[in-house]
Amino acid sequence: MVFSLAFTTIEVVNSQPAFANSSLAFACKSSSGDLYGYQTQQSSSAINIYRYNVETSKTDAVKSYTKLGSTAVGNFKDIKGSAMDDQGHMFALAKTNGNQLQLYYLPSNSNRGRQVGGSISVKGIYDAATYFEHNNQKFIVSAKGFFNGAKGWRLTRSYDYQGPSAPIAYFNVDTNGTRARLATVDDIAWLRDGSAWPKHEGIDPSFVGYDVSTQRVVLGYITQAFGSFINIKVKDHYLSRGSWSSRSNVGATFAFGGEEVYAVHTLQKGNFVTDLSGLKIDRDMIVTDKLCGDLGIKHSVLV
Repeated sequence: MVFSLAFTTIEVVNSQPAFANSSLAFACKSSSGDLYGYQTQQSSSAINIYRYNVETSKTDAVKSYTKLGSTAVGNFKDIKGSAMDDQGHMFALAKTNGNQLQLYYLPSNSNRGRQVGGSISVKGIYDAATYFEHNNQKFIVSAKGFFNGAKGWRLTRSYDYQGPSAPIAYFNVDTNGTRARLATVDDIAWLRDGSAWPKHEGIDPSFVGYDVSTQRVVLGYITQAFGSFINIKVKDHYLSRGSWSSRSNVGATFAFGGEEVYAVHTLQKGNFVTDLSGLKIDRDMIVTDKLCGDLGIKHSVLV
């Protein structure tokens, strides 16, 4: 059995969200305060949601979705990206047989996803995605690796995700001088607070990823933003992969606010933590393949 992996992250600000649609979100913490991570897995007929308790290492199946809109899950070409906002609202990115990338909201009280963003014509596999905020606006971006061919949507400012009304967001990405193989950086993580990471012309980074093959941490900086038009500068920094093989990828990166960033290896059960000041490996941890991190969501597709 082969798994195709893509990951995104969530950030938790308040374990008791203050909005009307909390019944549609997934819990960010248990009643005792334990942090939750989530995994989405596409089978031939459903998107299955698994919840991982970071403190107890217990994994539970919590939800399945058999349709996205009026279309059965099995009738999509692929569903390889997923994202979660800061309050636990989950999204799936599905590509149709006509190569249209579509954004679906997955309410926790239903088994059917709701389309919330217009269709975008794409080529290739969009296996990386993240939710992020900038200038009081909310976005979801998806790409073929780290901002390669980036596409996305600008979400409503509320947490009332109706659709398909979210307008398309446009990304202009500058990768000049980057040595990492961005297409093999299989995920993007939003840094809510990137103030302790290396700056670019005085700007804190908003995104992070890792390329195993070149041993480079990649950072994304929002240099300009006008409504739905966003300019991104990508830079990278050396960070040893340690014992990880150069032939495999990091299938996930996820951030806890910005103070710690985790990466999950796709070919072995391990991850690493980098600290802010030196981008160095802080510790190694052994995890199960259900782990998506302190505040992350993992997406796997059975192929």
